[in-house]
Formats: sequence, structure tokens, C-alpha cells
Amino acid sequence: SCTQELASWINAHGGRVHLGAATVAGLRGLVAQRSSAVGDVLLEVPLECVLSTAGDGAPLPAEPPPWTASLPWNVQLALSALERERDEHWRPFLQSWPAESPALPLLLEPEVLSAAQDDAFE
Repeated sequence: SCTQELASWINAHGGRVHLGAATVAGLRGLVAQRSSAVGDVLLEVPLECVLSTAGDGAPLPAEPPPWTASLPWNVQLALSALERERDEHWRPFLQSWPAESPALPLLLEPEVLSAAQDDAFE
């Protein structure tokens, strides 16, 4: 599965994955695969497996080109992903993405976001 390929990819590059993927009520997420205590590390992702935005320090392996620094962070990440689309190194990561974009809190109307954060809402 894409999730297993992604975990293998992260492990092959020095990371650790102690999580599995699950879909509950149509929502995709990560779940612990074993009992965990406070402070346990469940996921370590090496920098070479991370897409990033343009930063002030030394460039990261998947940082977008410097000319994108003035663009919003989400545009920088999209350009970084598009640039790596045909690179075999990134295939397990990019293929793990859902076919359809999930709704993001950033895009919700304030009243919908407020209702979603209400403890009484189920």
C-alpha cells in the first residue's frame, strides 16, 4: 500500500515510523500501532524527506527555488512538490497524498471553524 511504501521510504532514509494510517468517517489520519507513553517518539522524518518553504538559513534539500521566497508558503510548497513530481526519490511521498484535497481549516468560514472546535459538536 502507499502507506507502507511511505513508511519504508522514511525508514530507508534514516527516519522511524511507529504509526499506521486509518480512515474513520471518511477522514484519513495516523494512529499509533503500539501502546505509547508521554515522550515516546512515534514519527521521525529526516530532512531529506521534507518539503519546505524558503527559509533564512542554509537551504534544505527540498526547499523551493530562492525566487519563490516572496510567495505565500502554500504556493512555495506547491511549487516544490511540482518540481519533484518526476523525481523517483519523491514518488512514495507524493503518491501517499489523497486523490482529492481534504478541507483545510485555513479555508473554512469563521462560523464553521468555530462550530468544528465546539466540544459539544459531534
